[in-house]
Amino acid sequence: MDMNNPAKALQAKEKGNEAFKAGDYYAAVGHYTTAILNNRKDATFPLNRAAAYLKLGKNQDAERDCTTVLELSKNNLKALFRRGQARVGLEKYDAAKEDFEAIVKADPGNDAAKLELQKLLEIMEKLGASRAARAQILTPASGEPSTVRRRIPITIVDDTPVSDDLLKPVSTRPLNPSDPSSSTPSQSSTTRTAEPPRSEAKKSEVATPSLPPPKPASFKEAKQARDSIKPSRMGGGIFRPTGKHTVFTHVGPSVDDTPKPTMSLFDFARAMHSLSTASDKWKLLLDNIPPSTLPQLFKTSLEPPLLVSVFEMFRSVESQSSEANAQVRQYLDAFVQVPRLSTIILFLTKSEKELIRGVCDKCGAREAGSFWSSV
Repeated sequence: MDMNNPAKALQAKEKGNEAFKAGDYYAAVGHYTTAILNNRKDATFPLNRAAAYLKLGKNQDAERDCTTVLELSKNNLKALFRRGQARVGLEKYDAAKEDFEAIVKADPGNDAAKLELQKLLEIMEKLGASRAARAQILTPASGEPSTVRRRIPITIVDDTPVSDDLLKPVSTRPLNPSDPSSSTPSQSSTTRTAEPPRSEAKKSEVATPSLPPPKPASFKEAKQARDSIKPSRMGGGIFRPTGKHTVFTHVGPSVDDTPKPTMSLFDFARAMHSLSTASDKWKLLLDNIPPSTLPQLFKTSLEPPLLVSVFEMFRSVESQSSEANAQVRQYLDAFVQVPRLSTIILFLTKSEKELIRGVCDKCGAREAGSFWSSV
């Protein structure tokens, strides 16, 4: 149902942006949907909802929204980029390649699209190589005859002597040892009275039960017999019944000693948004997020608005003391390890990049060859 209320659509968009920054992508999808229902002519609403769908792994919905954006705003580079990402997730590699190539053609300096296109080409190359190898295995080479199974006749050989009289049993040994007539076996019986195989002899030896030990005559003899039995070594050696052993000794810090953030990304983003002063935000960061835990906190979910908010806080606290300046430098060094940081910076505005350069210059983080020197 199209309600056609542009003012309400803008309010829903702002709520969606706040939910997206806080990492609540389900709520963001709901607010962006409300904005679309109130104004279907604004391409920004389905474009933002596509970004939320990508975060949730709903690639088919993201592809549909990006196609809608391109119908409203032809050659929208962000829509092409996000649709390309969605199509890669759907394994529509040829269609994704067309989207990324269209971005590079329209904007040759778009490094993010070039990087995604390079990754996609590597995937397609590996996929083509695996398909070619599988086809070579399943299909015989040209000029070579295919494998044909030949039928080999099997002849059943039975050398068991057959009696003329079917009622008379055929035996290979004398039925009665005292019978003098059977003391001289025939030629056929002589050939079949060979020594039995060793395997059968062993089986007969194994099958022969051993005699039980003699029963002790008194309790004293029974106790001596029990004590003379060699005790079992099960559970001995280097492995103890208690679970402790002395062969492998742990050297160095435990895995649990690795510092971890005390709050999730969702809670951190929501707390940053709720605090009004830079000092409160700085205290929140110092108390809960050590510098070495930044990559583990953000992983691949860092967004440009949150990055800008953190750098605005850095700019405010740098002038407080030299100690704060050194701590900001530690966070800048840790930010370099956050995945997709270079791609996120590409989407920043000119003023936002100037903010980052100013913070890095004051901390001395823009030395030649460093990551921040390329911002």
